Amino acid sequence: MTRLVIVEDDALLRQEIALHLGGYGFVVEEANSGSALNDLILREPSNFFIIDINLPVESGIEIANRIRKSQPDAGIVILSARTGITDKIAGYRNGGADFFLTKPVVPTELVLVLQGLVNRSENRQNQSAWQLSLHDRVLRSPNGDTVLRLTSKEKELILALTQAPKKTLSSGELCDLFINSEGMPMTKHALEEVITRLRRKLKGCDITSADTMIQAVWGMGYQLCTVVVLMD
Repeated sequence: MTRLVIVEDDALLRQEIALHLGGYGFVVEEANSGSALNDLILREPSNFFIIDINLPVESGIEIANRIRKSQPDAGIVILSARTGITDKIAGYRNGGADFFLTKPVVPTELVLVLQGLVNRSENRQNQSAWQLSLHDRVLRSPNGDTVLRLTSKEKELILALTQAPKKTLSSGELCDLFINSEGMPMTKHALEEVITRLRRKLKGCDITSADTMIQAVWGMGYQLCTVVVLMD
């Protein structure tokens, strides 16, 4: 399910839009201002935003602009009761909006716009995604120029992180993937060695993301920080 945030200070309108989009499989978080949006995305990042242009303190244009600067690939839809061409140009030029829709927004149009942005995002991810072949334990770079032969532990590590919520697992959860002949899980030191060897393989192929593909997250464990597509 796709998560998005709607920033709108009209509570009734905000709730109506959220309810409608929920019926199409979107998980909608609500914020009534730029500061409320900041709190939301600190807890749970999002790539899709619906932003009203008339907001207190920080305008919708200003909010959209800073989102675009920090998340160049974000999907941004600006809503406004203003219909003048000057406002629309400001939304696109100054706010970096993908779409500028006028109120009252047509629900079907909003859904189609969002579905288009989701499809665009998925296509971009697939173009920049690594491919993990489960059958022969091979990891291929997005352009296909690099092919890495993985050990069974390296394959299972990447597979588990790819399938985990937020692509993150604790050290204990990862250690439990590898049970020795005595029924004991892998030690944290041994896990760190597996990750270090994998990073060394990536560096040996001059891959700039070698240190960032799998990152240690303080207080959580390890996170896969790139897109990996699973292949049979």
